[in-house]
Amino acid sequence: MQFYEITFIVRQEISSNEVETLLGEYADLITEKGGNVLKREYWGLRNFSYPINKNKKGHYIFLGVEVSPQIVKEIQEKVRYSQDIVRNSVIKVDSISSEESVPMQDKFSYTNPWHKSAPYTVKANIKRQAEDEKLAMELDGEVNEKTEETQENPVKEDI
Repeated sequence: MQFYEITFIVRQEISSNEVETLLGEYADLITEKGGNVLKREYWGLRNFSYPINKNKKGHYIFLGVEVSPQIVKEIQEKVRYSQDIVRNSVIKVDSISSEESVPMQDKFSYTNPWHKSAPYTVKANIKRQAEDEKLAMELDGEVNEKTEETQENPVKEDI
């Protein structure tokens, strides 16, 4: 048995109750075939970055499972022919974390600071930090060049 993280994006027209039912169907399929569902999360209705099959939003579902590769193939086959699922992702991992995944945590803890809704001060601080790092790297380069020059051409002292 191996660990997998399975994420589904379900069409926006489906209600959240139907999404929970769909999640239950896949969880039942896994347990019937001898696998274990270790983590089960509903991330909610979220906006897409770009339209997918004329949809602008989708319900995100996450399953952390311990199953055999044959069961994963069955799930992928079932998902391929499902009209309710817009996109899916199956990733093999070393272990399933018991902590909440990032989308379930506080919204502002993972927000993209460059998004138009982010506060201006966050963007300004990030720009300032990047400029400081760039300046520090330039200064380090100049110091290294000067130390190399002094090692090559030592100064002779008159006594």
